Amino acid sequence: TGFFPTLSARAHAAFYEEQFGAFDYARYHALVDFFRLPEGKSARSLSTGQKNQLEVTLALDGILK
Repeated sequence: TGFFPTLSARAHAAFYEEQFGAFDYARYHALVDFFRLPEGKSARSLSTGQKNQLEVTLALDGILK
């Protein structure tokens, strides 16, 4: 995947905002809540399914603008 293994979901969101401009935190939080993703855990410690859900969460922000 395209994750930084030591960054948390929250840190990935901050990175995306910094690199790609406007980042919809409301949508991000809605998807994190929907998938019940642990925002503070490193990507390395997430299950394969959770990594996929995080990838979708981050990708949808750019696609749905």
